[in-house]
Amino acid sequence: MPNKKPLFTDVNRVEVIANIVTGEKGPVLSLDKIEEDGTFSNILLLNIYDAKHLSEACTRYLGQSFIANFDGFTSGLSAKDHEDIHGDD
Repeated sequence: MPNKKPLFTDVNRVEVIANIVTGEKGPVLSLDKIEEDGTFSNILLLNIYDAKHLSEACTRYLGQSFIANFDGFTSGLSAKDHEDIHGDD
């Protein structure tokens, strides 16, 4: 049974669902946009290799985002704050 609840809503407020469906050569991951009328329109149809590449891209993005967010957090700290956080290393 297809999932009808959004897995996530992207930054443009697009609601996206993910389902594993049977393709011509076996199971594939289907990412679909939920339209205003409740119907689905396919965004991506991924085989195992495509899904692995998407997973790697997400991992790289998360790592870079964490670093950028942490840098933004620490850039507002004083020298004393840095010392308190990191000690006398």
